[in-house]
Amino acid sequence: MVSIEPVTGFFQDLLSSDRDILPRVLLGKAATITSGHARVLGYRTADSPFWCVGFKGKAEAMEMNEVTLETERLLLRWLREDDFDQYAAICRDPEVMRFLGAQVLSDIEVWRHLAYFMGHWYFRGYRIWAVEEKSSGNLIGRIGFMNPVGWPAFELGWTLARESWGKGYATEGARRALAYAFTELKRDHVISLIAPANFASAKVAERLGEKIEGKTELYGNEVLVYGIGREQWSASQGK
Repeated sequence: MVSIEPVTGFFQDLLSSDRDILPRVLLGKAATITSGHARVLGYRTADSPFWCVGFKGKAEAMEMNEVTLETERLLLRWLREDDFDQYAAICRDPEVMRFLGAQVLSDIEVWRHLAYFMGHWYFRGYRIWAVEEKSSGNLIGRIGFMNPVGWPAFELGWTLARESWGKGYATEGARRALAYAFTELKRDHVISLIAPANFASAKVAERLGEKIEGKTELYGNEVLVYGIGREQWSASQGK
């Protein structure tokens, strides 16, 4: 949902300091435009019915509100540019990528991943979190939601570095994200798409209460559709 509100605070200060855009805005209208978790300054000139977003040459005109989640051992936060090296190492591990297209990623592909994840936050208001191990401060993987155009449905997914396998981290982080999906995002149903031979991920899905609901094709490969509804999830919380 997109809302248009009067310009205040951060955006008001930025507007008054920009000599390039100010004359055009004064002849029309300025507003703060909110979509998902992103807020930008928009303006509409007197001779145009369309809103323009941001400032010429002013990347700082966009303000993003970070969403973080915590568990006993993990911090789920947004990916940052300085995560690149640790995230790239995960994406270069053939065993990690075995069920994710089976190809390791180049540096440019890793960069596109990071940009894609943050773009999903901008357009949808949710996406992938970086998984940070509290005890070490290291980036150990990603957990979060996927639902771009053409996707089968609202999905919860997880990928961890190989050295973090077998510690219960995927279940711990995914369980917290699943609760967020039902209680904060108010989703009615969540799926997880898992390759038939990915037995470790299937066990995580089952621990979350997800059950096999069918099959679908993703990037030319058959995957199992695990899923759980909000009522089933709610009923399991007291057990």
